[in-house]
Amino acid sequence: MDTFFWGQLFLLAAETKELTPLEYIFEKNFINTAILFGALFYFGRGLLAKILGERRSKIAEQLTEVEQRLKQAEQELAIQKRNLAQAQNEANLIRSRAQESAKRVREEILTQIEVDIARMRQDSQNELTSERDRVIAQLRRLTLERTFQQVETDLPGILDSDLQARLIDQGIYMLDQRLELDRAG
Repeated sequence: MDTFFWGQLFLLAAETKELTPLEYIFEKNFINTAILFGALFYFGRGLLAKILGERRSKIAEQLTEVEQRLKQAEQELAIQKRNLAQAQNEANLIRSRAQESAKRVREEILTQIEVDIARMRQDSQNELTSERDRVIAQLRRLTLERTFQQVETDLPGILDSDLQARLIDQGIYMLDQRLELDRAG
């Protein structure tokens, strides 16, 4: 096909009688040009084969290196995925333990609050009972004091010697009864 093209080009140039620089070289120095292209092809082929061979070996080395890096990256990715899965498992375990601990602490706090409330109610009840008993005792003492004061003021006019003797006898009798009960019990 190349020769057909060049042949057509020569025929066209011969008809028009105008030669382009490329045509001029081929027409005038066809043999020199053929020798030049032949030498370039013969010597250049080895050089070109050498350059292409070196390029091919560099590309092969680079491909091998890239494949090794890819394998290393895949291994590292697998390791990191395992580490991630392990970390997620540990995080889930920690989260579940924290939730369990929070529930337990919450229950302990609620139980302690209930105990404290019960203790406070009991303390307040005891305090109220104690205060009531103290007030009742104080009222009894005041009542007795007033009664004794009233009796001391009214007694000399009411109490004669017969009544006084009967009261003393009755008091002695009651003390004897009490002593007998204490001895029997």
